[in-house]
This record gives sequence, structure tokens and C-alpha cells, in this order.
Amino acid sequence: MKRSSKIDSSTEKDPCTGLTLVEVCIALALTTMMCAGLYAVGMKARRFSENSRLVVEARALAKERMEELRYAGFLSLGSTGCVYIVASTNASTRGYPVMIRPRLVWHASDGSTTSFVSAVFAEAHVDAVYWSPLYEKQTTDTYSMVISE
Repeated sequence: MKRSSKIDSSTEKDPCTGLTLVEVCIALALTTMMCAGLYAVGMKARRFSENSRLVVEARALAKERMEELRYAGFLSLGSTGCVYIVASTNASTRGYPVMIRPRLVWHASDGSTTSFVSAVFAEAHVDAVYWSPLYEKQTTDTYSMVISE
């Protein structure tokens, strides 16, 4: 049996044929959607990163203020004209303002709130207030510490 070596030219595709205009438009639309999706994911990742960095900076500023309060001591915090209980605003490395607001709550030995005169210990609260790029709203983190006589 001998095979024929003739190829039927009606079933063979022409190697010079290209894509139709509809196929090109569909390919461009799919590529555009894919690029838009990657851009959206990248922007969300950037906001996550900025928010994490800002939280770490706010926490460090709040901790620094708490250390200042602890170093000042119980007696000097209760004195009049205390310079340690002031709010301060710092700029983060990305330029976001971070406000640090310290406040003290004086307590008697039974835990009830009282004035400095009869207080046994104080609760120092430091609020770190900043604009969150992730949640797109103002966020407040509160850190607390007990300062005793």
C-alpha cells in the first residue's frame, strides 16, 4: 500500500492569516482588565504598608510619652504647673500628623477616682490619634500604664 503524499489544500490553513479585529479587541480588553486588577491590588498593598508603618510610629511616640510620664514620677505629675501633660503633634515619615494626648486619672487605694491629694496611684493614658490611610478615617489607639507613689 502506497500512501499519497498530496495534501489537500482546502483543509490546510494559510500561515499568513492573522487575527481578526474582534479577536484583537477582546485580547486588549482582557489585558486591560488584568492590568487594572493588578493596579488595584498594588494600591491596596501600599495602603496596608503605609498603615502598618504609621501604627508602629504612633505606638513608638506613645511609648516615648509614657516613659516621660513614668520618669517624671508620681509627685511631680500631681504638682501644679506640670509640663508633661501636654498634647503634641508629630509628623510621621510619610507626613501624616500623629497627635499624642496624655491624660492622668488619680485613684485612691480602693480604686475609686480621687484628687491628687488623696491618690495612691495614677493611671496614665496616652492616646495616639492619626489618620489611617487603610481605613480612610481618624483612628485612636490608647495605651495605659499605672504610676504609683
